[in-house]
Order: sequence, then C-alpha cells, then structure tokens
Amino acid sequence: MINRLSRKLEEIFGMDLRAIAAFRVALGAILLYDAFSRLVTAGDFLSDSGTLHRSLAAVMSNPWNFSLHMMAGSVFLQGAFLILSAAAAFFLLIGWRTRLVALVCWVLLVSVQVRNPLILNGGDYTLRLFLFWSLFLPLGARGSVDAICRPQEKARSPIVFSAATVAMMVQLVSIYAFTFYLKSKTPEWVDGAAIYYVLNQETLPLNVVLLSHPALLSRLTHAVYYFEFWGPALLFFPVFAVPMRTFAVLGFILMQAGFGVCIRLGFFPWTMSAVMLLFLPSPFWDRLEEAGRGKLNQAAAFGRRGAAWLGRFGSEAAGWRPTRLSGIAVAALAVYVFFWNVAAVVPVFCFPTRISWLGPLLHVDQWWSMYAPPGKQVYWFSIPAELDDGSRIDLYTMDDPEEWKTRRLPHPRFMNRHWICYMNNIAVYQGVYGSHSGSLAAYLVRDWNKHHTGKRRIRKIEVYVISRAIPLPGQPHPEALRQILWTLEWP
Repeated sequence: MINRLSRKLEEIFGMDLRAIAAFRVALGAILLYDAFSRLVTAGDFLSDSGTLHRSLAAVMSNPWNFSLHMMAGSVFLQGAFLILSAAAAFFLLIGWRTRLVALVCWVLLVSVQVRNPLILNGGDYTLRLFLFWSLFLPLGARGSVDAICRPQEKARSPIVFSAATVAMMVQLVSIYAFTFYLKSKTPEWVDGAAIYYVLNQETLPLNVVLLSHPALLSRLTHAVYYFEFWGPALLFFPVFAVPMRTFAVLGFILMQAGFGVCIRLGFFPWTMSAVMLLFLPSPFWDRLEEAGRGKLNQAAAFGRRGAAWLGRFGSEAAGWRPTRLSGIAVAALAVYVFFWNVAAVVPVFCFPTRISWLGPLLHVDQWWSMYAPPGKQVYWFSIPAELDDGSRIDLYTMDDPEEWKTRRLPHPRFMNRHWICYMNNIAVYQGVYGSHSGSLAAYLVRDWNKHHTGKRRIRKIEVYVISRAIPLPGQPHPEALRQILWTLEWP
C-alpha cells in the first residue's frame, strides 16, 4: 500500500530527467537571447549616459537588492557583464558545469534587472523566478556535457521526485491559481470582454483581424479564464495521468503561443512554455526517443566529441541529488512563496513582517494580476523637439508633431522590447515612473545633438503622454487627451 502510494506521488509530482534537460536547453536559449538583446540597448538603459543614471537606480532599489552592474556606468563594463551572461547561458544550454553556470546566470540576471527596473515586465520576473527554482533541480543529469563526461554518475531512475520538483510545481500553480482568483473578481473576465480590451492596447497585425470578431473574442476570453483554472488541475489528475498531463501541457503551450503573437509580453509566453516541458510524462519522452533514435545517435556522437574537449576543463557530477537539509530549505521556501501569494490577494491575511525581507532578498517576491483588470486606456507618446533653425520634429515618430491625435507606430528605434517596456511603464505608471520622463528627454537631446550640429541642434523638447479610452465594440473612438510630463528648454 505504501509502495503504491509512493509510486503514485512520484508519478504526479515527479519529473523526468529528459524533461528537465529539455527545460534546461530552453532556459539557456532564452537567457542567451536576453543577454544579446540587452547588448543592443546597453548604452540606452544600462550606462550612466543613458536614460537612468546609477544614482537614480540606487534610489529606486530596495535595501535587499544587489547589482554587479552598478559597479560602474560605462558601456564597456555593461557589455562585459552581458558577454559573461551570454557565455554562462550558453554553457547552461549545453550543460557544462551546470549547477555553477546556473547560479552565475541567476546572479547576473538579478544584477542586470536591478540596474534598470523600468525596462522590465512580467516576462522578466517570471524568467528570474523559474531560473531560481531550477538551481535545485538536477539540470545536468541528462543531455549535457556533464552527463557525457561522467556517465557512471547518472541517476538510476529517470524520474526525480524531490522538494525542488514540488516547489517548481507550486510556483507554476501559484501563477495560474492566483491569477484566476483575481480574474474571478474582475467583471471583464467573467462577462467575456477582457481580451477585447487587451488586444486594443496592442498594434500587432493579427489583433486588427481578431478585433473585428467580438463574439470570437468573448469565447476566447472564457476559454482562457476557465483553462487557467482547470489546466493546472489536469496536471495532477490521478486517473489517466499520462494523457491528461500531456493534454494539459500542450494546451498551455498553445495558449502561451497565442499570447506571444497577440500581446507584447516579453519572455513570459516562452518561459512558461519552457516550464511546461517539465510536466511532460515519461511515456512522451520514450516515444520521442524511439521516433528519433537514429538522429539522436548522430547527435550524441557529435556531442561526445565536443564534450571530450570541454571535459578537459572539468565537469560536475551529472547524477547530483540534493541533501536532506537543502530539501527542507526548498520546501520551506515553497511554502513561503505560496503564503506570499495568499497575502497578496487576501487582504485579511497579513504576511509576517519578521520574514518579509526574505522574498526581496532572494527575488521571489511576486504578484500575478495579469490583466485583472485589463486596462481600458491606450497610450502613446509625442516628443516634439524644436531645433535652432525653428523647425519641429517628433522624436518618437520622426514625423510631424502636430499629428499627435492619431495613434502612430513609433520610430523603429523604439520598437525593441526594452524601449517598449520603458515607455509603457512611464505611461501606465505615471505616479511612480512619470518623473523619469525628464531623464528620457535629456537623453534624447544628448543623443540628437551628438549627431547634429549648427542650426539642427535641439533648443527645446517636450514629453507628452497621450491617452484614449477604448470604446465598446462598434462604437467610435473618443477624443485623445494629451498630458505633458516634462519640458526642457535652452536659451
């Protein structure tokens, strides 16, 4: 009886080592892309000559934050740290010294996120959280350089059932469960209007097509709403566990892919999809191995040659298992995170202040509103600049500043994910970040004047945020309202 119960718990709360390896590869790829994408905008957002000087970043930071990127403000140093992040992400992807490089990835990710919180969104926080929990999983036990270099240390069982696997599940379920709770209190999700408002806030091509079908959007709203409740339950369904779990995983991945093509959520859809790989059961991986055995053998032969070369520089034990003490610590932290989320949505539950510092210290503090409620305003910017020759130009669109009433696409410079997050945070959270529009204005002036001389230099700049209420389906758009955030002028 006890053995049957143990096997059932392992089936429900365990993870296949091949699933963990696939998650590691996906996580490494996301981190690699993150590092290289930050290299492109390092001068804009990470250097002292950019939009946020270190002195301002320090004021925004809480006492428990740490950041290696705050050591100096040069673009060179920021680039060096990002290249180090990219190298660590690549070694995580291939699984060389896996535990060490995973820790390095987490430290450097926290560091760069603390340096400039204005360019973050929920996708960045999600990536950081799951990278933290992955530190306690045997990431290098399969499909890694470490596993190739030390085959004798491979774990006997392909299934891992530990406090770390349960903690990862607690984190995933917390995201969907507490989001569902908040959405259940939001009329727009209950009556089916939420996705209509969400898609109106974006300018992506598919949204134009979807917005012309309000009945479809209502059905999609209810589908997302109920799947976020029932989907996690299917992951732990004790009967027909394999097909139920496989169906739930594929459903979540399809849902996240839909989010990714319709909403600018940063890494959120891709991180959540990577996490769902952990839940794919062993029979799925058995069949996948059987179907691709020939190609896998070729890849393994190539991998062994590369691993032999890297192995000369050392490797880690592939079959590492956590100690009892670390298991207790991870379990306690999972309970901590669960009650942190409870306190966030249940006002009568007071989180103990004596231990509230631990969440920010380990960067596991979290809040999962996720469009509950959805915004009912759309925002865009107008940044008119007056030049010494008397001409005027909108630096946000590189167009006529008098056309501000029409929502237009920004200049391509502002279309990467960091600029989108930065401008969105200033617009939506004006009470918190609105004052940073002054730093934005000063940076744009410096950047323009660096490339223009004589009468083409800027003598006055204004930063406006423009808002417009989202109309009900079939109704005309109301008038746009313009609010000035900052003005800079030189005599």
